[in-house]
Amino acid sequence: MYCKNCGNEIKDGENACSKCGNQIINNKPKKYFSKETANLLCLLSIIIKYASAIIIYFVFDTFSFLLTLLVGSIIGFIITGIVKYKQKDDNKFVKVLFWIYFVGIIVDFTLCILLIAVVLFALTDVFGKTIWAILVPGF
Repeated sequence: MYCKNCGNEIKDGENACSKCGNQIINNKPKKYFSKETANLLCLLSIIIKYASAIIIYFVFDTFSFLLTLLVGSIIGFIITGIVKYKQKDDNKFVKVLFWIYFVGIIVDFTLCILLIAVVLFALTDVFGKTIWAILVPGF
């Protein structure tokens, strides 16, 4: 941080400029993630997302798998957003992963909607009625 009065560099935690004596308000050192911690948190979010999705896929079904990917993308987006905000240095890995999660949310949501549409059309073929007639009796 620099003094607004004379431009002298002021170290974290100092209350006044050592050159001109100008009082500094709120010069508390900010808490940032180190680059290693940021990368570790982001890698952990990737591992959790895909490990949970694979486990869900084998235990349940495809729709649960897609929902898990969607939720994982949302959580990863939030984690990388926090890490991106709390980082002092510009970390390209975090920045790229942030946007990958953002695109992942859109793609996963679209896949969930498409899967629902496929299931609804399959139900129409099985029962020989339109989906509205199945869902809304008397339609």
